[in-house]
Formats: sequence, C-alpha cells, structure tokens
Amino acid sequence: MKTERHYLAEGTQVEGKLISQDDISIDGVVVGSIEGHKEVIFEAKGRMEGPVRAPVITIKGRVKGDIFSNQRLEILPGGEIQGNITTLSGGLIVKEGGIMNSNISVFEPGSGTKPHAEPKKQNALPKSP
Repeated sequence: MKTERHYLAEGTQVEGKLISQDDISIDGVVVGSIEGHKEVIFEAKGRMEGPVRAPVITIKGRVKGDIFSNQRLEILPGGEIQGNITTLSGGLIVKEGGIMNSNISVFEPGSGTKPHAEPKKQNALPKSP
C-alpha cells in the first residue's frame, strides 16, 4: 500500500487543529495543533506553535510546543524545539546542530505508559544546596 504525503507549502499559514492520516511535510506555518497518524516532517522553513502528536516526527524547522512521539523523534541540523518532549526510550535522535530547550520524558515499550498523555511537570535540575 502506497503512503500519501501531503505538503503545506512555504507562504501558507494554517490556524487550528490539523489531522493527517498520511505523512505530511510542513514548509509553512501551523498555529494550533497537529495530530499525525504516520510521519510529520517540519522542513527547514516549517514553523509550528502548539502541540504535535505523531508516531514519527522529523524536525528541520522550528517547533514551539509539546511533542508526543511513540516511535521516533529526530531533530536535524537547523531544527529547534521549545517545549516538553515525550518519546520512546531510544527514540530520540538529535543530530549535530539540532537545538532543544525541553524537558524530556521517555517510556519503555510495553510499560503501560501512554505516550500521548500530557507530560508531568518537573524541574530540569534540582537546586544546589
């Protein structure tokens, strides 16, 4: 079965909830939320403000919002995330030049943890005595 890939072009802005049953590449701007059932790719000029949920997420652009991935999250050179990350243990890949300003929560396969649940609020580092 061939997978379709949808494309949001540079110069296009979408506001609201975007749901895709197929792969989607974003080179435009999305303000709201994305729920992908396959792969969501933020191209170099792609921008996102809001939460993103998908099994596979690739970031070459900028995302400001929480990320929920139950397979693989890859941040490529020039890619940037500002927000909480919840992903599979071993599923986070950050290439040289990728930027994260995030709290990260990981779960083990079969742990019963729901990967699309909101991450628990936590401090990144305890305060020194």
